[in-house]
Amino acid sequence: MNIFEQVAANAMAAYPAAEEPAPTCPRCSLVGCSQACSEEHEAARFLPDRYLWATMKSHRLRALVPLESISAAQTASEALAPRCAVLGQAGAGKTSLGCAMLREVLLMVPRARIVFVSARELVRARAGQRLGEGDTALMTRAMGAHAVLLDDLGAEVDKLGDEVGDLIHARHDDSRPLWVTSGLSPEQIRDRYGAGVSRRIFEDSTVIRLGLK
Repeated sequence: MNIFEQVAANAMAAYPAAEEPAPTCPRCSLVGCSQACSEEHEAARFLPDRYLWATMKSHRLRALVPLESISAAQTASEALAPRCAVLGQAGAGKTSLGCAMLREVLLMVPRARIVFVSARELVRARAGQRLGEGDTALMTRAMGAHAVLLDDLGAEVDKLGDEVGDLIHARHDDSRPLWVTSGLSPEQIRDRYGAGVSRRIFEDSTVIRLGLK
């Protein structure tokens, strides 16, 4: 080793190179997240990007939704409750809370099949399909999922079909979790969809009211 190599070696020993920082997960913003977290992220691609932050422990959710409502939603999701309705006006945090419920399922079963679908999207998908083609791909996926969040019930256009009612009936008949968010009251839901659909949403259901009496 010549003099120059010796000087370089001494410098490296005295000032070791800084370790490269561990990569930050683009989904949960944690450093070096686990394999389970990675699997959760893979399944979370079925959730809207704007709600990927929503978890039961999120400070943002806790600033938006009362703790007792978060606790009730967490209990329902951990038990895979067949029915849960989150009711509230726009901006009350009902969709955020519903997405946190789906994320809770993924924490328990990272490869669980979850589906987030808005009532408008469900009706729109059917309207874009030709008569006689059977269920849409979206409906088929929602029928077979471990847990479904039907978002914003009541915001869809009237009289375009029975997709919303069909999904509610099917999930109820199979005792498979269907969680609903809506800006309508239980009475308004009954008036719009009928007693049968209303009963399948609210009977033995966890009902969480955000800003509604």
